[in-house]
Amino acid sequence: MRLFKYTGTISAIDGTGRDIILGDVSDFDKPPVRLTVPCREMAKYLIDRSWTDDEERYIHADWYYDGNLFLQYIEIPGDKPNVPAKVIASADGLASPQMVVFGEQEVIITDDPVSMSMEQYSRWREHRRQYF
Repeated sequence: MRLFKYTGTISAIDGTGRDIILGDVSDFDKPPVRLTVPCREMAKYLIDRSWTDDEERYIHADWYYDGNLFLQYIEIPGDKPNVPAKVIASADGLASPQMVVFGEQEVIITDDPVSMSMEQYSRWREHRRQYF
């Protein structure tokens, strides 16, 4: 499956978390992207996070989506190059209503998150290879 990447934050979210608009407030020439969040748990996570003032909400993450504009997973960058602090993904591909989190399990409350452990990173790479 070919995936596309958008780097930015949520600029708008509907009341269910199923429809989001991504934007990049640091680059007004970059067009926004509207995505559907097919994973129910991920949609709930995003809507719950939108009601907080935690830093995770404001960090420019990498949002990966398919050609149908369905969100597949989110990578939140860490302090090491190419090793994210956290990945939020559907548990077993697009049809899954459940999500899985690699790295930091709680909502990130710092604007300088630490990258996940190599064990978590290996688990994430295996999951990505299997489902995406």
